[in-house]
Amino acid sequence: MEKKIENSIQSKYSQECPAVESVIFQQIDEAAIYKAAKNTSGSAGPTLVDADGWQHLLCSKYYGKKSVYLRTAIANVAKRLCCEDIESVCLEELLSCRLIPLKKKNDPNGVRPIGIGEVLRRIIGKAVMSTLKTDIMHACGSIQTCSGIDSGIEAAIHGMADKFMEEGTEAMILVDATNAFNSMNRCAALLAVQHRCPAFYKYLHNSYQMPTRQYISGANGKFLLAKEGATQGDNAAMSFYGINTTPIIEELENLSEAAQVWYADDSSACGT
Repeated sequence: MEKKIENSIQSKYSQECPAVESVIFQQIDEAAIYKAAKNTSGSAGPTLVDADGWQHLLCSKYYGKKSVYLRTAIANVAKRLCCEDIESVCLEELLSCRLIPLKKKNDPNGVRPIGIGEVLRRIIGKAVMSTLKTDIMHACGSIQTCSGIDSGIEAAIHGMADKFMEEGTEAMILVDATNAFNSMNRCAALLAVQHRCPAFYKYLHNSYQMPTRQYISGANGKFLLAKEGATQGDNAAMSFYGINTTPIIEELENLSEAAQVWYADDSSACGT
């Protein structure tokens, strides 16, 4: 089944993927890791070392040069994740998450599964996302505003409000996809990233090439395997999902003249 999906998606891309020069990742150095660690907060993943613990290890002057050596080693790991194909078995612990359920605000019976990843993975992700921010924004375009565009939500709201007030506008439709992040087909999404944002592909492929372990809190080491979708809690998940929606956005633009704007899985269209 996955092979059929891959062949179907691959047939839509006639040109080969452009080559990616590894030199663009040289800016991921110990200083970038230091900045990412200082800007990381939140609770711990399965190893139970939270952001404060990692900040102490990476940013404290207590350890002197040892913190610099550790930051340099982590920067080298980040660059390898962006440039090389790494065996999934080597990444199991790094990619594992602590699974917690959160009640959905507008649905009393709904549950939003959140994967709290290892803080180290989040630090690496921040450094990578900072390096590739411009590439991701170009890949998503101006309609998908979850790519890191400054004040993207505000611009989308004001743009749709102005369009709705135009004399020729007859209707507006608001769409919120159900369980969108968890339902995304990884095979199709990775192919979309490979062709639309090649520099981002290796990192995502290494992160999502195999099912990841989602450890259930309080279940004595029991875990679920996440085989599809992007992990909510992974700081690369939003951009991953955003790039995956661009083929849908382009198809809708070809089918209708209605103005549309998206923020991840929330979209709106306005026109006649």
